Amino acid sequence: MLPLFLSSSVQLPLGSCSMHLFEPRYRLLTQRALDGGGGFAMVWARHGRGFPLCVDPASLVGVAACIVQIERSRQTPDGRWNLACRGVVSARIEECWVEEGTGELYMARLRPAASLRDQEQDGAEAQPAADAAPADPEGLPSDAQPAASAQTAAANEPPEPGASRQDRLQYIRTQMRLLGLTHHLTSHAEVVGNASADETYREDDERFLWMASVALGGPPYGWSSDDEQQALLDTRTVEERINKLCALYHQASKQRWSFSSWLTFGLRRWGPLLVAIFIAWLASGAKSLVS
Repeated sequence: MLPLFLSSSVQLPLGSCSMHLFEPRYRLLTQRALDGGGGFAMVWARHGRGFPLCVDPASLVGVAACIVQIERSRQTPDGRWNLACRGVVSARIEECWVEEGTGELYMARLRPAASLRDQEQDGAEAQPAADAAPADPEGLPSDAQPAASAQTAAANEPPEPGASRQDRLQYIRTQMRLLGLTHHLTSHAEVVGNASADETYREDDERFLWMASVALGGPPYGWSSDDEQQALLDTRTVEERINKLCALYHQASKQRWSFSSWLTFGLRRWGPLLVAIFIAWLASGAKSLVS
């Protein structure tokens, strides 16, 4: 049972988020989380309305949420909280209610998702170590490096139905490389204290799949929407998540040269700077008028 934060976007396991909490209910949420070890749950309030954000608690039953852990916290003199959090595990809400006398704080009883190893009881066989090719510095087996345009084109095609798990995972890795997302692998390897991202993910498919999901929806492009990120959070097995990621990465690879992608990139990368320049220009114009 955990306090529940109603979010305007989807939080995924392994994804980081910074939060500035000032509502009385979320100040209480933070204090309870810190007193209980630092954990609380975040759910996308898809049908939320108003401010403060509210939603029918019954509509959240059965919805996938993300349990997050507070990594750093700082309270301001007036009682607000600045938090740095990281997603830990997906969980399904089994019961949800608003606790009386807490300023509309939502509480939830959740069932955390089992690890993929526990879910995978279907006898799926892992790739034999002898068949694994040595990895290059970017986390791709050396024999997966495109040697010609035909190979590059083939790498962009999704795996055929019935392809092995290793082939589908390799397809996701290749698409991450083509989309310029391999830095997520290295940065996450540092987070988990492992110098080799590829070794980390070969050892733990669950970690790789969540990191690939986070990378797909993160800056600078945001290749996947909140609906698509929620669909990933809703997956119950590794096979389902791999198939969804293959489809989403294939979709992103077809869009990477589109005008909308470059516009999104430009706005995310340079938008804040352009806004600051525009405000400074307006301020200087107003000052000159006054003088």
